[in-house]
Amino acid sequence: MKATSMREFHNDIKLFLLSKYSSYIDCPNIRLLDIGVGRGGDIHKWMKCNIRSVVGVDVNKMYVHDAIGRVRKQHNKFVNCDYRFYYMHENMIFKRFLQERNIACTNAFHIVSCMFAFHYFCSAQTKLDCILKQISDALVEGGYFIGVVPQGDTIHELLSNKSGTVYETESLHVERCYSTPQYIGDRIKFMLSGTLYFGEKMLSEEYLVFQDTLVKSARKFNLELVEYTNFEKYYVQKYDLNATTRQASFLNGTFAFRKTKCH
Repeated sequence: MKATSMREFHNDIKLFLLSKYSSYIDCPNIRLLDIGVGRGGDIHKWMKCNIRSVVGVDVNKMYVHDAIGRVRKQHNKFVNCDYRFYYMHENMIFKRFLQERNIACTNAFHIVSCMFAFHYFCSAQTKLDCILKQISDALVEGGYFIGVVPQGDTIHELLSNKSGTVYETESLHVERCYSTPQYIGDRIKFMLSGTLYFGEKMLSEEYLVFQDTLVKSARKFNLELVEYTNFEKYYVQKYDLNATTRQASFLNGTFAFRKTKCH
């Protein structure tokens, strides 16, 4: 598996998504909230998109420490940037957390992003509604909620075509932990082998994100779907991924919602 090529492909998609929706913002100082900021791997993408005010939150303290360190080590590149990263417990409400630190978070951000992390909020409808309400509250009217998720519809179809509960190739291991899909809280075990992209031989428990569930839930909080696009639509031959790697990659997709006026 060409992990470097897949990483490049996924990073280019995230950069394209950030660039596309930041270009729609008519403001010289775009403010972005990144949920699941991780180790700050998108810092240089923000710079390329001229996004210089970012608040990032994550439930992994070590990742946040690394993100802070990354900015400090390259502080000369980020002189005119305000990039702040915070660790918070997974059960905390980020709106309350930021307010306690005197960070404006109501109608305060032009973009909210969540890259490869939003599926963890799909363990229950109450959890999904909670995060979507906070995202809507955080966005200015006309602002965008963008991200990347494993697409539940695609993964469920893949698993449904197998007689057992496991789909496995030399690159991919997906195990179904549900019988009949409820379209929220449907759990899988997922592993990408032969690469350090997600951690060598790391089996991750995740929840499927179904498009219809997400769209209907988001609409309750004045978030209207703009796009829901599979990674296959972004693929070009320069990435030179083999068939099994492409299959693993194409289980993912991008999404974008726009905050509308309250009805």
